[in-house]
Amino acid sequence: MSLFDAASSSAADSADSPSRAHPSISKGQWANFALAKLRDGFTLVQSESGKVFQFYKLGMPLQPCTPHAANKLLKMGLLTVTKTDIRGTHYILCSAFRAEAGPEA
Repeated sequence: MSLFDAASSSAADSADSPSRAHPSISKGQWANFALAKLRDGFTLVQSESGKVFQFYKLGMPLQPCTPHAANKLLKMGLLTVTKTDIRGTHYILCSAFRAEAGPEA
């Protein structure tokens, strides 16, 4: 086996090996990000299929939301349904969670 053969076989092995990339944002951080968006006045829109979630705010383009973050907020009971139509379901943050903490004395 020559040096060339060893180099080409390791390159082939690395191409077939699974990716070892790690996400830069955890699922918990995604949920916090989604919560911050909702506190900023965005509405969470769920597609008719129930698999796609997007943030909507008047005058701004739709922005994606990861399904695991949206589902976590739904399971925690933080969202309220505001509208259901043929395009999907619209959620807002429950009123109990909308108020920010007031200034401290």
